[in-house]
Amino acid sequence: MKIAVIGAGIVGSAAAFELAKRAGNEVVLYDKERRVGTHQSGHNSGVVHAGLYYTPGSQKARFCRESIPLLKDFCLEHGIGYNEIGKLIVAQSEKDEAGLREIHSKALKNGVSSVQWLSVDELREVEPNVQGRAALLSPETSIVNYQKVAQVLAEEFVSAGGELNLGHDVVTAESTPNGAIVKTANSEREFDRVIVAAGLHTDRIASRSGASKYPIVVPFFGSYYLLNEEDSTLVSHAIYPVPDPNFPFLGVHITPREDGRFMLGPSAYLSLAREGYKSTNVSAQDIGSMLGATGFWKMGVRNLTQAVRLLPEAFGHSALLRGAQGLVPKITGEGISALERGVRAQAVNRDGTLEDDFVLEREGHVTFLRNGPSPGATSAFRLARELSDIATK
Repeated sequence: MKIAVIGAGIVGSAAAFELAKRAGNEVVLYDKERRVGTHQSGHNSGVVHAGLYYTPGSQKARFCRESIPLLKDFCLEHGIGYNEIGKLIVAQSEKDEAGLREIHSKALKNGVSSVQWLSVDELREVEPNVQGRAALLSPETSIVNYQKVAQVLAEEFVSAGGELNLGHDVVTAESTPNGAIVKTANSEREFDRVIVAAGLHTDRIASRSGASKYPIVVPFFGSYYLLNEEDSTLVSHAIYPVPDPNFPFLGVHITPREDGRFMLGPSAYLSLAREGYKSTNVSAQDIGSMLGATGFWKMGVRNLTQAVRLLPEAFGHSALLRGAQGLVPKITGEGISALERGVRAQAVNRDGTLEDDFVLEREGHVTFLRNGPSPGATSAFRLARELSDIATK
């Protein structure tokens, strides 16, 4: 079977490798960039999520848990750093504590048996500089370089006989009665099946290929800031607040990097460009896509209060730093420096609702990953299997 995979991020690269390992497949992996894992896979916090937050029984919950050992084994086999740093979700109010108990319940239902409830005294023993009235400790939460994972997956894909076409911007992937046609600016090829895992641009490829416009992609950026070396010694775990259950983002958190330093971020704010990794990145096309979509305006009305509350965080690091100091008061923020932003492809429906779970759709002989948000990178190996199974049925 001849199969094309569009998008060489971690999910697309994992899907291409999965298909190449299956006997009888000829697989081609496309990406518009000259480097694997350039976008969402290369602009994130690097956290391997344990599966604490997700609705029990959802694909997010199942795929995250099932993918963790696959990801870990791949990293260990290929010499990619996999640091089980652990994470604390910290409650600072009575309302937070109620939310924390709900997360604890979900975690146990999702099979995260290692999660531990910490009283205020136990919290002080584990992290003396963290302020809170209770916390959940997740020992399984880890740190990895997802872009490196994607690059090694692509290398293994090529070693397995796959064809890697970087710098090929796919315009359409149209289903035909007997297969599908992939068109780039300079070429046209026929395949039996196609998988589109193009992240920030999947909705555009889908729409141009005759599939539904919705869910559309609305980009949200998250700012990251690097703490100085002294501030980075104040904690030894990733430190998270209890998230707002009405918003699909986890709030400002303190996260370790591979080099031992810690960084702040991200929360989430509307981006003026799908590839807006700098504050100066503005795309008239991307703004026009949002303003011209009914779903975007309905989403805005639904989330106006939250957007106004988060607005100060979008300009500079002051609000982010205050949020971090609420968790770790001793953080000074001296010498804090901005890192490149991350941009998340959030799928939004026609009625303005935000897709919370993964969305995998097959249209004829083309399969689209329409929504692959966090824990998409953690779940990449399991998502790859699911996409491969759906596409080759």
